[in-house]
Amino acid sequence: MFTQPGGATFTAPAPAVPVAPVAPVFQHPPTPEQAAILTAAQTGQDLVIEAGAGTGKTSTLKMIAASTTQRGLYLAYNKAIAQDAAASFPAHVQCRTAHSLAFATVGRQFEHRLNGPRVPAREVARILQIPAVLDLGAHALTSVKVARLVMDALTRFCHSDWETPGDVHIPPVPGLEEPMAQMELRRRLVPMIHQAWHDITSVNGRLKFQHDHYLKIWALTHPTLPADLIFLDEAQDANPVIAQIVEAQAGQKILVGDQSQAIYGWRGAVDAMESFNGARLMLSQSFRFGQRIADEANEHLELLGAPLRLVGNPNRNSRIERIPAPRAVLCRTNAGAVGQVIAALAVGRKPALVGGGDDIRRLAEACQDLKSGRPTYHPELMAFNTWAEVQEYAEHDAGGQDLKTFVKLVDSHGPERILHVVDQLVDEYNADIIISTAHRAKGREWPTVRLAADFPEPYDKEGTLVPAEVMLAYVAVTRAQEGLDCSALTAGGLLPDPVPAAETLPFDVLVPHPEPIGTDLPESMVGWLNLAKEAKANKTRWADIEAQAVEKLKDFLGDREEATVHGRPAVTWKTSKPGTQLDGKRLAQDHPDIYQAYLVEKKAARPFKLVDES
Repeated sequence: MFTQPGGATFTAPAPAVPVAPVAPVFQHPPTPEQAAILTAAQTGQDLVIEAGAGTGKTSTLKMIAASTTQRGLYLAYNKAIAQDAAASFPAHVQCRTAHSLAFATVGRQFEHRLNGPRVPAREVARILQIPAVLDLGAHALTSVKVARLVMDALTRFCHSDWETPGDVHIPPVPGLEEPMAQMELRRRLVPMIHQAWHDITSVNGRLKFQHDHYLKIWALTHPTLPADLIFLDEAQDANPVIAQIVEAQAGQKILVGDQSQAIYGWRGAVDAMESFNGARLMLSQSFRFGQRIADEANEHLELLGAPLRLVGNPNRNSRIERIPAPRAVLCRTNAGAVGQVIAALAVGRKPALVGGGDDIRRLAEACQDLKSGRPTYHPELMAFNTWAEVQEYAEHDAGGQDLKTFVKLVDSHGPERILHVVDQLVDEYNADIIISTAHRAKGREWPTVRLAADFPEPYDKEGTLVPAEVMLAYVAVTRAQEGLDCSALTAGGLLPDPVPAAETLPFDVLVPHPEPIGTDLPESMVGWLNLAKEAKANKTRWADIEAQAVEKLKDFLGDREEATVHGRPAVTWKTSKPGTQLDGKRLAQDHPDIYQAYLVEKKAARPFKLVDES
């Protein structure tokens, strides 16, 4: 105690008594595997957690977060996951996406461009001054197709851990397999890609600015993340640019994922767990399904040579059997999903398609263009000039096997039928059956699941295992909680006998001859139909009267150019100035390349027609 000037006294506070840390309280007691992970995390070392399907990886990360007071950062794949996590992680752990961190630092200065209008490929070609036709020897690509390739390459670069864009980021073009053509394409495109990236990184650039662009710009600054403990979820399918940022941090890093679910390598994702230097632990106790489904999943893990084997939930009596009416049907391809939707509609079901039908709609519209003799700019089909070329490629080229089923669908039903089918989809809440590709199903679960018949065998024609296909099948079989129908799998399943043709379930086949799309008008509409027909007849009759009246007036005028009524102008009949017009037919014959390069895509019309019954 001492006396301050003015007489005030001050008493020093008693020394603080250290408070023992409060042990975290978990909603459920940790399993032995989770307890081992908690102990390892408390040492401060980096960890790699191999978490099998349904083993509670997010719950485990929450347990780790609750066991420490360090500044934490949970990096989520998307905003919805980050928001869900923020509601249950402790307050000292930020739950963010990499994009939100990048926007706060770099993205704001480009905000005005994020809200800018779309830039069509034709305008991209004009901005980058791409020539009308890119001659590749045996092949040629129009400026619009080249522009799409440039922007697709830029997207791949932004997802990569490369410092500058290069030819490795140019996507393959189906139908353009000749080595010389590919080499020439890469040589010509790389300068255009660099030009596009220069525009993107300019605050006043003209190309469409995307969220992945400011993420890449931020990553190139080699940022330090605001945390001492970093969680990277779904690390087996990490975006390379994000994986590189995480790995460069000085704090404790914990990666979690399932290496046997690395199914997005085709779009540039990398398995960050593979090369990451950290102590390796496992979560094998699944809470999603019982032992029967775990055994089926383990057969796929054994094929992959994975160290993990799943243990089923003893409280779930899961079963493997044929399920005629599952809650969800999972397919290998978009084409298979369309086939399932068609079959479901044919038997009166109300199907929903996970992710919606936009991708399928765009592909069907591209097929529609080619079948009508028009070029298409869809990345899957833009190298083809005719539908016959697509058919040939899908049937005989190894690179076209993924298109084969869709080509058969289009040939059997027509693109118009597929577009109509997409229009009949309902949302999941109102659906009585949910259809999904295995890719879209990742992270989801349903009570009962059936696998469609478009999953290929796990070995190629040479007898070599195709790990990507096994991983996809593993993802599919582990979506079921109570019942799994995997009888369509032709190898490696617990039901090795193929389904006899006579027992094939309705959804296992496509409808070969769908019913005509049409409907009788209700009585309330027949009156409007008759009124439209009467108006059309009157319009025709009055048009004839108008033509007769005009001819009478022309006969009267003769060479005169105008006439009046009571001195006021009434009609004119003047000769126009001579003009010119383009002979398109002759141009197409003499200079087909130039004609093709300047063809403008015409939107499909939908004429309304009153049918003459006579």
